Amino acid sequence: MHHRFKPSKLLNNYIAFQVGWLACAFLHNSYAVFIVAALLVWLYLAEPWSKVRMALTVQIAVAGISMDTILTYLGVYEFSSSLTILPMWLCLLWFLFASTLSVSLSWMMNSKVLSFLGGVVIGPVAYWGGVQFDAFTVRDSTDYFIIAIAWGLAMSLFGFLHRTQPNNRVILKHVGD
Repeated sequence: MHHRFKPSKLLNNYIAFQVGWLACAFLHNSYAVFIVAALLVWLYLAEPWSKVRMALTVQIAVAGISMDTILTYLGVYEFSSSLTILPMWLCLLWFLFASTLSVSLSWMMNSKVLSFLGGVVIGPVAYWGGVQFDAFTVRDSTDYFIIAIAWGLAMSLFGFLHRTQPNNRVILKHVGD
């Protein structure tokens, strides 16, 4: 089953993630948690989310949270709080990011090569941006290489999950097609 909706939903999905990312990077506090939670609810109401898409979003978010937990435990990055667990804003951001993979980033998920290369580029750039906003620190500049490899592998996994789940893709068509 393919979902039909206006191409503007693609832009809505992309903008929602960018707003959420900026809120988390700039605020990295309970306000960011509220903003991202509100964006997730809004996307759920504004876009068709099948049970399969919901399950895929949860799988990807849990995998991403696990990856970041491991990288934090290894000391690749560190958050200002003394907690050894990820902050809630980052966990919710993973759910928001996962929601983009079947809509605004589906073009990347449909290709094995683009999934990997996209992760190699997107991961380090996003985390570098977070460091610039003092959301967290990266131990050493060479750790961006570790982040790149981790994200390349993670996005490859996410692409595989995306391609093998039936009915998970949102097909953008003009109204009236």
